[in-house]
Amino acid sequence: MKSLKCDAETMPLNANVTSDDASATSLGQISDKHLAIPRLHAALLGPACHELSSAVVFAWWPTSSMWSSYRVEERTQRALAALRPGIDLLALPDLPDSRAIFEAWCGLYNLKEWQAIFFDPLLPIAPEGLETHPDPSGSTLSQILEALATRYPDAAARSCLHIYHSHLDTKTRAQIEKAGFGCLGDIDEHPLIGSLSEAKGWIHADFDSTSQRPSLTHSLATGEINCDSLHTPRGYVCHSAIEQRLAFHQLKASNPSIRVVLKPTDGLGCIGLVLDAREADLAPTDHAVYLRGENYTVEEMVGARGGISPTVYMIGSTPIAVADQLMDGTRNKGNISPSSADAELQRAMTEAGVAIGNYLGLTGQWGLDFVIDESTRAPVVVDLNMGRPNGSLAYYMWGSVQTCPSDSLPDQLHQIAISRSSPAGDTAGSLIELLQHRGLLWQTGCTEGVVPVQFISAHASTLLCASWYSRSAALALVSRLQELDQQATYNFVVD
Repeated sequence: MKSLKCDAETMPLNANVTSDDASATSLGQISDKHLAIPRLHAALLGPACHELSSAVVFAWWPTSSMWSSYRVEERTQRALAALRPGIDLLALPDLPDSRAIFEAWCGLYNLKEWQAIFFDPLLPIAPEGLETHPDPSGSTLSQILEALATRYPDAAARSCLHIYHSHLDTKTRAQIEKAGFGCLGDIDEHPLIGSLSEAKGWIHADFDSTSQRPSLTHSLATGEINCDSLHTPRGYVCHSAIEQRLAFHQLKASNPSIRVVLKPTDGLGCIGLVLDAREADLAPTDHAVYLRGENYTVEEMVGARGGISPTVYMIGSTPIAVADQLMDGTRNKGNISPSSADAELQRAMTEAGVAIGNYLGLTGQWGLDFVIDESTRAPVVVDLNMGRPNGSLAYYMWGSVQTCPSDSLPDQLHQIAISRSSPAGDTAGSLIELLQHRGLLWQTGCTEGVVPVQFISAHASTLLCASWYSRSAALALVSRLQELDQQATYNFVVD
């Protein structure tokens, strides 16, 4: 095994809170003006934000079953934009692209070399067919904990470091806390939901009326959750092909013109989603191998085709952004924030998020997707995304520490994350050189630009287009980038 690469220099834990702030008992009692830790970082840290020195260690990587060079680089690099210069740390694989993009951020955005801990990626190097490492995710955590303990031998210093693991469970949390570090996020084993990765299945009750499984609809019906802004469509979670057909016909019987949505309860994003489903779409046999097949939600289809589909990003019970999903049929091609929904709709959606976050006792990052009911104009929750942090969290954390360069500009930064597949021979350096040469690179204090938040050669990476001017200005920036960078492939189309 390769030795872990990390500099000997110790991180200065210097995110200070004033003595007045330290006496506050909740985030709501501290104004942004008096909080040295930015609002989103403070929301993630929770009570730990009141410590004189608090830092996040982003330990984002895939599960062992999904371990590959691309996934390891893609998942870990997602957190790069969330780092506060000179404060937080990031675990990255010791691979050329990850080293190159991190070094670029050190030069461009004032990160320090010691803020990355480069670990052995544990990729197979033996001849094809031999077994790979049995548990690369668990072994990587052990590497990171060992490196941090060596770098920070003092127990008090270790207690100021709070590890945000991408797939937290009870065993992992115990391992982190035993090593003397704080632990952020929600463990996967939730008392009401079960696995957080299947949170979308918590929205509806089981079709079987004798089932006692908890659900959001049941909690709303009984008054356990009291929120006038929280609405769900009619629907059921079905555990067999027979139940799917019975649920489909029951929804149709109430109104023959009703449209139906079919979606797997353990799917990710829009994978497996069927809009305006017919009976022939039920009990699909060509589902992805990691879906369980017959565990599907059969649900009333609410909202107009082509209508806005807002998504609310949360940290625990704190709303951090309302964005619009950019949909191409059932395919999500990214998000743009802030949302174009009116203020009243945004208020209702964030209230719904706060109610769910409080009820479930969440502390980490999660999100909920909405459609707008055509008859009532009310936002309706159609999806819950939990189980692991996503890249959008890092991009909003990055945006939250940017300062508007002029009082004459809007006070919200418009952001669009887009996917870019590199041409052959492209490097992080050549991408940045292209952006600089074309006047597109985001630099500290500028009004708009492109932020290279990821780079993985020969694969899809993410770029963040940001503008203080307007939503249309951010979209125009995307169009300009695509026009000037025609050797790359972009998974984004500006209408």
